[in-house]
Order: sequence, then structure tokens, then C-alpha cells
Amino acid sequence: MAWHKVAGVGLIICSILLLFSMFEWQKDAGLSSELPPSGERRYHGPLPSEFKSVLVASMECTEDCAEKKVRLDSMLSSKRYMAHVSLDKETYRPGETAYIRAVLVDAANDKLATTNDYVNAKLEIKGPTGETVYEAWLGNQEKSVVSHLWKITSDQTGGEYRAEITPERQGSPMSWRAFIIRSYRQPKFTVVVEFTSEHDAQAGGYGFGDVIHGRVKATRADGSPCASAALSWKAAVDGVALQALSAPAQLDADGAAPFSFQLPTHETGDGQGSVSVSVSDGGDVEGQAKTIPMVVRTLDLRLYPEGGDLAAGLPGRVYFEALTRSGEPVALEAELWEVAVAG
Repeated sequence: MAWHKVAGVGLIICSILLLFSMFEWQKDAGLSSELPPSGERRYHGPLPSEFKSVLVASMECTEDCAEKKVRLDSMLSSKRYMAHVSLDKETYRPGETAYIRAVLVDAANDKLATTNDYVNAKLEIKGPTGETVYEAWLGNQEKSVVSHLWKITSDQTGGEYRAEITPERQGSPMSWRAFIIRSYRQPKFTVVVEFTSEHDAQAGGYGFGDVIHGRVKATRADGSPCASAALSWKAAVDGVALQALSAPAQLDADGAAPFSFQLPTHETGDGQGSVSVSVSDGGDVEGQAKTIPMVVRTLDLRLYPEGGDLAAGLPGRVYFEALTRSGEPVALEAELWEVAVAG
């Protein structure tokens, strides 16, 4: 009998200690047990797993706060979500609106999130140098989708940006989508550069030692010529400046001017060249460049037997490929000679 009394006293003491420890944990975690007029309990701070089911089950909730009870039950769950981010287009101009959308998926089973999951998400827009230029919380979940509209400012710097979305659940990964903001302005006038010689039409391009003849013309938006506008020239092949045979300093009364440049007599590289001109008309400056079609003498010629190897005494088909040193294909006419090998 004495043993039963001691056991009963010990059970009472253990119960008191358990209640006291729960009270101390509640106080340390910042939990409030007061009942506001609505009848719902308020909880703040992280919840150990052993108390989750007890707290949810013991909530005193009327019908008005039943939805909030479901919300708390969902927030206490261990689900993690992934966001599949998309935008309405890949390139924007300053002043436009970016439509950002994310589909939320359960990371464990790839099932779409539901409205009852109450998954908020954080949106961050990262600039070209990695800095955060905009952020917002996406709490407008509709079924498995959250969305947001970002109004791009008119002075936004051009470059590659990233829309990063992170679901508000511990352990949920961040997902992102890249897009471009491209600065644009309407040109004050149009500049056209063209070659007038026939080398590119007859031989497929210019060779080293040839002379390039061409013409530049500038026209304003209203169709009038940029008469007497100042010109600035730059022409080079493989980084080597070309000799200017005729490079006028200004346009004529019709807004046009001829030009000519001497190509180097020896190969200087892969034959990558261009002619560019800058036109200054009453304080407005516009430019244009045109690539010089070059035919180089040094080619990379590759032969490919159809079966991989040629068999002596049997007919075989051989394919060939002609490339420049930079890997660009070139047109080639060749003659095939059969050479007898002694022995």
C-alpha cells in the first residue's frame, strides 16, 4: 500500500514538473496563451515537433477562425516547395512592365500546391552586378500559382537581370529566370554604309591587297539629307588599321560621300575586318559599321572517307570540308589528282 502511495505522489510531481517545463518553454519561445475576443490563440516562434499536434488539437476556435486553424496546421507541416518561374517575354525596354509568374510544386512528390497550402513566396529582382533592385512578397496565391507585375523604371540600366522566387517554407530552394533589359532610343537619323565594288559579288569577298570602294549616306527622320555633316572613320582588318585612300571629312549636299581603303597585302590573321563611320549632324551623333567580306588564302581542308577508311583496290567516296582559320566555312573549287605511290 505504501508503495502505491509513493508512486502516486511521484506521478503528481512528474505532472507538475512537465506543466512547469511547458510553461517555461512557452515563455522562452515567445508564445502567448491569452485569448483575444475572437477566441483564437496566438503563437509566435519555432515549434518543436512534439508540441505541434498538441497545439493544433487544443486550439479553441469558433467557425469564424476555422480557416486560420487550417492555415496554422499547414504552416506546421514539413512540406517544402519549388517554384517554376516564367515571364511573359525575355527582353524588355525601360518603362515596360514585366509579368512574373511562378507555379508552386511540392518538392517531395511533384504535386501542385493547393490554395489550402497557403504558400507565400519572396520575389527578388537582381541586377547585372548581382545587387537587389526590387523585392516583394507574393501572397496572392491562386491554386498553385503566384504572380506579380514589376514596372521597370524609365532610367533602369540595361543588362541581364534575374527574377528569383523563394517559397516561404524552411528548406525550400530558390528558383530563378533570367531576362534582358535593353536600353533603346530612337535614332535622330539613319546612316547606311555600302560597298560599291563587285568583289563580293564575283569572288565571294575581297582578297588581301585589294582596294575597297564604298559609299556612306545619312538621312534624317523627315527624309531630308544630312548635308555637310562631319564624318569620322575607322577601318581595320585583324586589328590592323587600313590605309585610307579616300575618306572625306564631311558629307556632300545630298548627305552622301564616297570612300576607299587599301587592304593589307599580306595575311594578318583570320581576315576579320570592318569599316565604321560616325556622323555628327548639328550635335546629334549616329554611327554605322559594315563587315568586310574577306577571302583568305590559308584554309583548313579536311577529308572524310565515307566508311572511315579507304580500302586499296576498291572504289571509295571521300567528302571534304574547307574552313577558315577561325572555323568559318568558305566556298571552294578544287581539282582531284590521283598520284601513284611507289612500292
